[in-house]
Amino acid sequence: MGCVQSVEEETRVENEPYYAPKVVEGGTNDRRLHRLTRPDIYRDRRPSFYSAYARAARRYGFESGKYAGFAKRNNVVVKVCGRHDKATDHEVPAESVQNEYVVPVTIGNPGVTLNLDFDTGSSDLWVWSSELAKVSQYTNTHSIYNPKASRTARHAHGTWDISYGDGSSASGDVYTDIVTLAGVTIPNQAVECSKWLSSAFLKDGGNDGLLGLAWPAINTVNTRRVKTPVENMIDQGLIEEPLFTVKLSRGHHAGFYSFGYIDHTVTPHGITYTPVDKWVADFALDALGVPNLPTSSQGFWQVSSRSFAIGSRTFSRHGNTAILDTGTSLCLVDDDTVRTIYDSIDGAIYDDRHGGWKYPSDARIPNVAFAVGDKYYTIHPDDFGFGSAGHGYTLGGIQSRGDMNFDIFGDVFLKSVYVVFNQGDKTVGLAQRDE
Repeated sequence: MGCVQSVEEETRVENEPYYAPKVVEGGTNDRRLHRLTRPDIYRDRRPSFYSAYARAARRYGFESGKYAGFAKRNNVVVKVCGRHDKATDHEVPAESVQNEYVVPVTIGNPGVTLNLDFDTGSSDLWVWSSELAKVSQYTNTHSIYNPKASRTARHAHGTWDISYGDGSSASGDVYTDIVTLAGVTIPNQAVECSKWLSSAFLKDGGNDGLLGLAWPAINTVNTRRVKTPVENMIDQGLIEEPLFTVKLSRGHHAGFYSFGYIDHTVTPHGITYTPVDKWVADFALDALGVPNLPTSSQGFWQVSSRSFAIGSRTFSRHGNTAILDTGTSLCLVDDDTVRTIYDSIDGAIYDDRHGGWKYPSDARIPNVAFAVGDKYYTIHPDDFGFGSAGHGYTLGGIQSRGDMNFDIFGDVFLKSVYVVFNQGDKTVGLAQRDE
């Protein structure tokens, strides 16, 4: 399904950056910055390699290609046998997959605060609700939104239904209510209330729903279109600028997010802006359960990424694009790029059991950078290795995207940059972080 891309060495060239106007200075203690937290299950650790890769396969529905150890087949995620044997080894339990970051969102009057997945790869605001069957069983592990208990809730037209690649799904109806997020209160915000959740979500104690921050095109409410929270913030003039920003946590360096405000104290490096690519792959939309959208719809934060670098060497990837996705942990790129990167590390090999590339834990890791637009961003050495493979080996955080024809720049990449998602001028701004 994906196109084959050649890897060609070339001379590195960077254009002059464009700086967005009307930004303000601030500090990390600024009230406009809000801490990005992790679910209790990941409080002191990151997801396993197995869970992280399976989540990506579930999310985007790819086949294995040369090097991807996971795939979507017959509407479930499977682990493949190995590099040279693409038969299914076993199905991946849906509950093995969770997001790494959650944010508190308060809904209703009186308000209830729920921890929602912070997700730049989807566009629904859906929550655990009192409309779920036997919802009392889950009140010890989840915060529940009850629209009937809110004085400001109004039932709205429309239903919603999200299906993921491993067969997990959620559906329900829609209310409008007051929603407070990052200090911004949004009246009449559409809230998708779950009436049914598959077992994958019922067993997931990490969140109380999802806050989608991608473009409106991939919102799944039908009958009548609803506005996303970011759309309403912009349209109602609730934020200074039509954007939001993300700095992901690394070690003791706390992460944060903001709406309408850019913090220029994060890094001394300037922010370089790149237009959002207008083409969205049909099969990526299918994987998210979004039907009948034209391929020109802007759904994801998808940008050009036409080259990468290993040390001082650069390699061309003509026509390549990448989606910036906080809901994916790994950095997933095409097979030729993956092979080139690990060929540069002494002793790196493909591990059939884990389904990905690994390298000796004491190996020297070169600087690896990916272009966004015409500027390169280097992955921090602390994030290159994702987890132990045992026996003195480490599993890499850069792996194969399978048969997809675009990359997924997940947390392994995003932790190394400060990101500005500008919905007003349809650009993404990035600045390299030093810490």
